[in-house]
Amino acid sequence: MATRPRTENNPFAYGMRLLAVFYNEMEKNKDKISFIKSYQEIEKDFL
Repeated sequence: MATRPRTENNPFAYGMRLLAVFYNEMEKNKDKISFIKSYQEIEKDFL
């Protein structure tokens, strides 16, 4: 397993890594999940 440099001491780098993981997962699962932009979308899709 490859090791990554520790970013816990650098909040910006840590946040950027978290965002990269988030957007990669969103892209991999785009058929299952998406952004909700309004309460009306929640009502339409889930209620």
